[in-house]
Amino acid sequence: DGEGTPVDVQVKDNGNGTYTCSYTPKKPLKHTVMASWGGVNIPDSPFRMMIGAGCHPKKVKVSGPGVAETGLKAFEPTSFTVDCGEAGQGDISISIKCSPGVVGPAEADIDFDIIRNDDDTFTVKYTPPGAGSYTIMVLFADQTIPMTPIRIKVDPSHDAGKVKAEGPGLNHSGVELNKLTHFTVNTKAAGKAKLDAVFSGPANGETVKDFEIINNPDNTHTVKYTPVQQGVLGVALTYGGDSIPKSPFSIPVAPSLDLSKIQVAGLGDKMTVGKDQEVTVKSEGAGGQGKVWANVTGPSGKPVTSKVEAGLKPETSQVKFIPWEAGPYQVELTYDSAPIPGSPFNPTAYPPTDATKVKCSGPGLERAKVGETGEFVVDCTNAGPAELTIEIISDGGTEAEVHIQDNGDGTYTITYIPLYPGSYTLTIRYGGQDVPIFPARLTVEPAVNTSGVRVFGPGVEGKGVFREATTDFTVDARPLTQIGGKHIKTVIQNPSGDITEAVITDHCDGTYSVEYTPYQEGPHIVDVAYDETPVPNSPFCVGVTEGCDPGRVRVHGPGLDRGITNTANTFTVETRGAGTGGLSLGVDGPSEAKMSCTDNKDGSCSVEYIPYEAGTYNLNITYGGQPIAGTETHTYTH
Repeated sequence: DGEGTPVDVQVKDNGNGTYTCSYTPKKPLKHTVMASWGGVNIPDSPFRMMIGAGCHPKKVKVSGPGVAETGLKAFEPTSFTVDCGEAGQGDISISIKCSPGVVGPAEADIDFDIIRNDDDTFTVKYTPPGAGSYTIMVLFADQTIPMTPIRIKVDPSHDAGKVKAEGPGLNHSGVELNKLTHFTVNTKAAGKAKLDAVFSGPANGETVKDFEIINNPDNTHTVKYTPVQQGVLGVALTYGGDSIPKSPFSIPVAPSLDLSKIQVAGLGDKMTVGKDQEVTVKSEGAGGQGKVWANVTGPSGKPVTSKVEAGLKPETSQVKFIPWEAGPYQVELTYDSAPIPGSPFNPTAYPPTDATKVKCSGPGLERAKVGETGEFVVDCTNAGPAELTIEIISDGGTEAEVHIQDNGDGTYTITYIPLYPGSYTLTIRYGGQDVPIFPARLTVEPAVNTSGVRVFGPGVEGKGVFREATTDFTVDARPLTQIGGKHIKTVIQNPSGDITEAVITDHCDGTYSVEYTPYQEGPHIVDVAYDETPVPNSPFCVGVTEGCDPGRVRVHGPGLDRGITNTANTFTVETRGAGTGGLSLGVDGPSEAKMSCTDNKDGSCSVEYIPYEAGTYNLNITYGGQPIAGTETHTYTH
């Protein structure tokens, strides 16, 4: 042949002087035939001829997955090979058709790509657009090859029943209005197909916005959308035109979230170890889906079991947990995955309340001084959480003002200022229980030493003290002052609890006179203090009785000694301080005398009489039925 390769020639003697020579060329190229007889070329030898390729459609071979009877899936690319290596010369043509119903009501041609290779083979690539029957025709030199038509069956590429959809955008608890959300569709086990989503709302118009399907490399799909209608949102998901499990989904769409409306109750700064904690989350007006989540961490950093339940009232939730160890806790609360204002909360758990473990120390537990701050410390570190209450009450019933300062470390600093000296009862309770050694007695010393002050007189001794009769007493404070000053304070309490006014006169030498007029019968309490410190024996109890003392009545005036006829003669009768009694007036003489009496409203009376004849007149004056000493007066008129 043209490449120098010998070609085997078969020579047959026909027996008649002729010979038949036959050979089979192996390659389509120029060949040279040399014929000789007896070693000498015959005329015209060598002969040269061109050997063609020929055409052998029956030798065309078709193979590959794209023509397999099984295993083909819709929408999955496939291919097959056409081998024309022994078929000689000729053009190849291919057609792929799908049966009616695959992509439409009629039979349809399917697109494919054909690639010519270097070894007289062709690669045909195509993607079945749907499940069903397909027919593949292969022609070589316009002649059908033996294998055609090739009929194949393409199975569906997907199984919608194996599709799974989940995520916040499909939660039965709902989504938030005008807030972007999403969910994930997993098609890994479902084959390949087109994912579609259709949304329907309670009203006409746009149902969602920002809708997007993202095809992820791992055969999952992320579906994003923003609901714009409040109510129930319908989400229909199909895969390859088939509904996936649980589709369509019904998703409640709630109003927009407003965390400022959320209130937390029942979670203070202190907790008791081993005691159930119930925290109420009030979400009225907060919008959203109302999903409350809690995470509690203990002092050791380990999580504490907690649960969230629906509250007793609408739009409330109950968070429950039990702190089992003492120390600081962290309580995280979220509402629709957003932190509730104030979260995380940091309460501290203390051991159960035990008042016997309370310890008290400080000088203010035993002694104090009037007007000065007393102080002591109450240590409740090991006593658990409870309310600390303290009372300091004098034997006279006066309560000292107490201030309790929480030091934040389980201890309290107590301060008080007693206003009166004497014995007090100090009561300390924790959680309503008396702490050890209390109640206890407390001695309050005077701010000044009033032991040398003397108080005396009827107004404190209770001698002849009558209702509506002014009485008095003296305060001798010269051991403390010789120039007087505003040191003395007197409070007089009558039987009804009201205060009776007292008038204090400073004599500027350390002595003071005190006057008061009781207007009620019964015991009166007289408190006398020097610079807020009670004097010895104060308070005094003074009994006030009904009655009078005529000896305290004073009579004076010109009409007592001498008078003038036919003229008004006057004198004054003072009953102030004499008690309650009837005043009686009378005049005896040569003639009848006209007499009148005027009450001056100040404990005195003005008396007038008019004699009509000259002579001696006797004035008779009695008080409470008893004559007034020195008033058997003889009056001379002229």
